[in-house]
Amino acid sequence: MKEELLTLKKGHNQALEKIYTEYRNAFLQFAKKYDLDHDSLVDIYQEAFIALREHAINGKLDTIKSSIKTYLFSIGKYMIYDQLKKQKKNGFL
Repeated sequence: MKEELLTLKKGHNQALEKIYTEYRNAFLQFAKKYDLDHDSLVDIYQEAFIALREHAINGKLDTIKSSIKTYLFSIGKYMIYDQLKKQKKNGFL
């Protein structure tokens, strides 16, 4: 986990891409149970990954007890909930 955290902080492109692709399919599999289309889930994953990177750069991940994957999925889950709330509010659900 320490190596992933350093990668997220320093932002080496190949290493970031490796982390991004490593968790992408697992996240999309996890997120399928929510009532959102595939493109929305891909967008949410991208936004969650960006948020994860920003948290790493800002030092918010320095003391986390969970894995990077769990933290990333948590960010994504809350983004999914926000999207579902917006859709419900706008009458799409």
